[in-house]
Amino acid sequence: MYNVDEIKSKITCIEYARRNGIDVQKSGDRTYSPFHIGKNPTSFVCYDDSWYSFSDSIGGDVIDLCAFLRHSGDKGKAIADLARQLNIH
Repeated sequence: MYNVDEIKSKITCIEYARRNGIDVQKSGDRTYSPFHIGKNPTSFVCYDDSWYSFSDSIGGDVIDLCAFLRHSGDKGKAIADLARQLNIH
């Protein structure tokens, strides 16, 4: 079992988004949604501790972002993946 609070304390949504090619630099930045091809450059907003896609009506914390980007929404796989990336045992 992994400590979710430890994962969240070691990586922000901004950091995770940037590592995965999402064009955000600081908390509150907006960009295209990474979940589909669209024309609205403000449809996705990312903060340090949360994110939201207005185009897709989904959002959450860094675990949710990992789940939706890499694991088809599976939070369990996202938690294990983030723990591995962050060397959390």
